[in-house]
Amino acid sequence: MKPDPATKAVLAVLALMLTLSACGSGSQSSKPQTEIPFDRMTPAQHLAKAKEIMTAEDPSRVSQDQIKEATRHLSAIPDTAPEHTEAVALRQQSTEAGKEKSLETVRRKYTNDLEKALRQQGFDFVVAELGDQLILENALLKDEDNRVEFLTTIRKIRDAQGLCDVGFRRAALGEKGSLSGTHVYSLDCKAKK
Repeated sequence: MKPDPATKAVLAVLALMLTLSACGSGSQSSKPQTEIPFDRMTPAQHLAKAKEIMTAEDPSRVSQDQIKEATRHLSAIPDTAPEHTEAVALRQQSTEAGKEKSLETVRRKYTNDLEKALRQQGFDFVVAELGDQLILENALLKDEDNRVEFLTTIRKIRDAQGLCDVGFRRAALGEKGSLSGTHVYSLDCKAKK
């Protein structure tokens, strides 16, 4: 029995699609690209690898190991290479990112230790950090007089605790669980010379 013209047309289209998909899959290389050994990379390849490492949607998610790896690639670019100027700028960026990452870790440890110390003394404080803010929340901080007194204490210990040195610039004080009741104050950090 012969297929009708409509069935023949459908079969022809299917055959053509199968042929095209077979040709398409054969034309693309399915071999994974091999990683070029570090010591055989050109300055342009070192720069491209460093950019790939440092370019992230969220720069705060770049790990210390990634920063070190990017710096290693950038350091491998000789002064005479055309990529050197761009490498120097990117190296400075990766150094700054590394410093900020370290300071973020120190700020987080400080807030965890401070909260633990306050709780051990019987105070139900929440202590956190958000960028340059030291956040402290407790029912006592609902009252303005208590906030001012607490802020004065924080400012007195600021230098001894190195709050400005690790990047804290402001204190956010408020009642626990009440974002609308949070008041942000400057820590009055001196500008570095």
